[in-house]
Amino acid sequence: MVDYHPPTVTIHKIEDDRIRREFKELLPGYDLSTGPLKLIISEYQTSEPMTMINEKVLNIRAQVHNEFVEKAQKFVEKYKIGEHDPNLPGLGCIFYRYSNAAELVEFVDPATGKPGSIPSSTTFTDTNEILRKFGYGIEEFGCCKALKHSEWDFRIIACFIIIKGEIDIDLSVLQ
Repeated sequence: MVDYHPPTVTIHKIEDDRIRREFKELLPGYDLSTGPLKLIISEYQTSEPMTMINEKVLNIRAQVHNEFVEKAQKFVEKYKIGEHDPNLPGLGCIFYRYSNAAELVEFVDPATGKPGSIPSSTTFTDTNEILRKFGYGIEEFGCCKALKHSEWDFRIIACFIIIKGEIDIDLSVLQ
């Protein structure tokens, strides 16, 4: 049996001010309070529930994390126009210019919950309470929390990309 299935990838338009504030803390230096903001969620259905810590679960997590980071880096690179632009405003962050009117295309490293290339003291993990607004459940087990999918139960790992701006999004590299 396979440890996990190829991801189901969905795009969510972010209009909720609370979610925008959370992402603004995660991505300092970017104004996420206005303008088009999207969250891409890559859902990986796993063979094991992510409610316990054992060698098999840790191996599945590592495999999914590695696969997602590789795909997400390719996805982000696809929208970059050039190298770091020191003329763009920021708080010591690395800013890039992006194509198609995108102001930001950034993935969240699933192993740490931190942005892939932007320094941040905040994290966004797959057990963040905000995910309830996207139809997920979050269960507390005393020692830890787990994400709950409506069909797959706890057999899920979710990974994220945040986009600010109106761009044509090609999800093929993420699938």
